[in-house]
Amino acid sequence: MVLLVSWIVFCLCMEFREANRYSAPDWTVIGAGFGSVGGALLLFLLSAFTIPATTGLCEDYSQGELVGHVTEVAREGVIWKTNEVWIGLAAESGLVYREPLKVSVPDPVLWGALTQKMGQRVHLRYKGWLIMPFRFGATNYEIVGME
Repeated sequence: MVLLVSWIVFCLCMEFREANRYSAPDWTVIGAGFGSVGGALLLFLLSAFTIPATTGLCEDYSQGELVGHVTEVAREGVIWKTNEVWIGLAAESGLVYREPLKVSVPDPVLWGALTQKMGQRVHLRYKGWLIMPFRFGATNYEIVGME
């Protein structure tokens, strides 16, 4: 879909350049030539940023486990409402030793289970993305399971 829109914008820029080639005064011919360069640049920017942001990039970038306490849960987002959880990472003694880590929970069943564990110690499995799709969450960590 994004590539189709990018291609349409590029074609419109090319049409604009061709239409202005013969009817434009000499000083705007240079500006009309920007249609092909500008269209190509716009096509690159749209595909380079929107495709990874909407479909994700490197879904299997990393995997691991987290142990900590659920300190905050929230539903955030302007376009897509996503489930976000803050985990206070714990040492073996149970003491929290750093700032809470924000993770995304796209699964509604898992989200419900984590909201019930507020303030309790949890053991989570996560999948790390290089770039996570906006509809999944605002972080690069997707929680996929809880023990």
